[in-house]
Amino acid sequence: MSARLIVVDDTDSAINYVGPWFQDNSGSQDHNGNYGPTYLSTLHGTTSSASLSYAFNGSQIKVWGTTNLRNDSGVLDPQWECFIDKISIGATAPFSAPENNWLLCEHDQLVDGPHVLTVNATVAKQQTFWFDQIQYIPSTDVPLQDKAVLVDNLDAALQFSHGWAALGGTANLTLVPNASLTFEFVGVSMAWYGFIPVELPKASTTGEYSIDGGDPVSFLLKGLASDATTTEYNQKFFETATLPAGSHKIVVTYLGGAQFTPLTLDYLVVQNATSSSSTSSSSSSGQQPTSGSNTSSKSNKTDAGAIAGGVVGGLVFLALAGLLAFFLLRRRRGRKQAEDEIDIYPQPFEYNPSHVTYPQNSTVPSSSMVYTSPASGTDTSGASGAQSELSPMNEKARREAETAAGASAVRSGQNDRGQTLTPQRGAISPTLSAGETSSTTRVIRHEDSGLRLPQPEPESVVEIPPVYTPG
Repeated sequence: MSARLIVVDDTDSAINYVGPWFQDNSGSQDHNGNYGPTYLSTLHGTTSSASLSYAFNGSQIKVWGTTNLRNDSGVLDPQWECFIDKISIGATAPFSAPENNWLLCEHDQLVDGPHVLTVNATVAKQQTFWFDQIQYIPSTDVPLQDKAVLVDNLDAALQFSHGWAALGGTANLTLVPNASLTFEFVGVSMAWYGFIPVELPKASTTGEYSIDGGDPVSFLLKGLASDATTTEYNQKFFETATLPAGSHKIVVTYLGGAQFTPLTLDYLVVQNATSSSSTSSSSSSGQQPTSGSNTSSKSNKTDAGAIAGGVVGGLVFLALAGLLAFFLLRRRRGRKQAEDEIDIYPQPFEYNPSHVTYPQNSTVPSSSMVYTSPASGTDTSGASGAQSELSPMNEKARREAETAAGASAVRSGQNDRGQTLTPQRGAISPTLSAGETSSTTRVIRHEDSGLRLPQPEPESVVEIPPVYTPG
């Protein structure tokens, strides 16, 4: 199951800002790049060196912002560095063009517990440093009542119907009419985020959702312009109205088809808790209440008969325990002797790989490129910081190429022979196209160790003619 993250917006009062920060609630940066608008259309910015800090309990953290760099002969402005508990975890490589939802830094191997995140922004020539949100995996005892929680598309609580497929390993999509998704959550609202792949049909269509069996609510899947050349990420397809606090069940249905833009799911954001597994621990006392004057007082005299009975009972118990131990010991010895008599000589067998059958694979492939996050910095707690070793252009190109590969495979194999797309949850093969099979055989020859086990004496075989009966 994919871990759920708490999402902390830049407007959260628990974030401590130090320095000349200002807040932008106008969504002025929402149209930067193709990674979607900023979270909740809010940002905190600074045109001078400043810092922020945030205390949390968890095991992984990510910091997101908007990049808009100034490059003076290779000197970039602004710059930033992140710290966990005063230990640097560095920063991801910046992107040269303006882009929202850019990962500024992360640490994915924290010791689970309390930590303090610090982000230092260094601004030399008044080029704005923009901070958007924090995401972290909370400790199990962190309450979720007032939190926004991100539910990834691989979350086990998401129930996909027929007609869904994986898109590039980071999302799910469907082009099948009436394909649906069911999700039970605890909270007061839910928002659905996906992306719009440029490689698939661009025409707009609709979907609908129903909560707790109520009337369906339609939402628009706007698609892309006919001349669009880039995929649009982090697109909010719909957000529910405010619901009564508690458990809810939502069913989302795609109403389009193969000629329309698909319904994709990247992640959900549920406001005010998502997991119904948080249970209140009820403790019961082992002591029985005692009554007052109604309790009869016991006699101070000792019953000699009760004492004698207790002694006799104790002796009987000890005798029975001794007999039981004796029989168990004899049984164990007999079992060991029987095991020692078992034939220890291994029987050889022949392996014929041509008789082995292999499962068929019809999943949508993801990109074969691998994004690594090597450790950086020094952490006395034993954890390691993660910082991208790929250039930002390579990372951006990687994600877009991965999406393109998945969309292309879906487009070439979807429903053209009455097939149905199936939901994908696990790792997706990076090399197989839709409909291909894998039947590679690998034979391993085991080496002789030189050890010889004692063999029984060979038996001589005497052949005699068959016995004939009178015809």
